[in-house]
Amino acid sequence: MSAIKPLQEGLFHFSADRPEEAVLIGSRCRRCVKFFFPRRQICACCCGKDLEEVILSREGTLKTYTVVHQGPPGWKGPLPYIIGEVRLSEGVVITTHLTGYRPENVRIGEKMRLTVGVLREDGEGNRVMAHMFRPAGADREEVTAGA
Repeated sequence: MSAIKPLQEGLFHFSADRPEEAVLIGSRCRRCVKFFFPRRQICACCCGKDLEEVILSREGTLKTYTVVHQGPPGWKGPLPYIIGEVRLSEGVVITTHLTGYRPENVRIGEKMRLTVGVLREDGEGNRVMAHMFRPAGADREEVTAGA
């Protein structure tokens, strides 16, 4: 029987039944008030070590993107797929898969919302889940990363 596994432990919390309620786990430096994703032990801005775990915004703005037509060696996921950079209100820029789009419909500057989805299956048949962003508007046709 296959299981559901996160791409990496500690990046996000989610329920398989409610991926739309996923949250990203980041860090905030108490000294210079900079935010980071993924979590850090040392601040990249001031080298401070007083960082706290925080839940980051679930919405952001698409900064840039690319459509990937040929996956990296060993890639077993669908092609093509879209990778984008989404800027959250905290100033953090997340490099992430985009879902809910056909490649020709992606628009820089569009409002995005966090979700999780199946990125691929591992060698044991487990579904590997990853954080992804999709258009915040509900008027787009759903095209998941696993489609």
